Amino acid sequence: MSSCPCNSTEPSVASAQVQSQSAAPSTCCSPAAPANAAQTNAGTGRRFAPQVDLREVPDGIELVANLPGVSEDRLEILLDKHVLTIRGQVSGSALEGATPVYCEYGVGDYERVFTLPTDIDQDRIQAHFANGVLTLSLPRQTPPAVRRIAVATTTR
Repeated sequence: MSSCPCNSTEPSVASAQVQSQSAAPSTCCSPAAPANAAQTNAGTGRRFAPQVDLREVPDGIELVANLPGVSEDRLEILLDKHVLTIRGQVSGSALEGATPVYCEYGVGDYERVFTLPTDIDQDRIQAHFANGVLTLSLPRQTPPAVRRIAVATTTR
């Protein structure tokens, strides 16, 4: 049995709150689930659903996505209402002028769509991208402070 927390039978708070809208593998670390499990043909080539880990952190949720071969200038993160879309384009230029003899790694673009919970503070979402790994910080909104509401009296 793997020691990966993703293989736990207990649902995590983060996975229950951030809903993926792609057909990607349900476990993030399982070696039996290849990164290209959600591959489809699209426009210019193949499209893959990147493997993603969701982690509950003290102030919200952290999303980590593997996007090998994507450069920062070809990465797009969109937020429309509560729908978060991650897109990354991979250049196939490394294979130009060569004839592949045997390939296990597929070249293609990445796309993954998530529906965020309503308590995520969309104005404070932060993204960090290094070495093909995207980390998104999805902080929760701070609950409003308790306040007293004055009652106005009217005279007749």
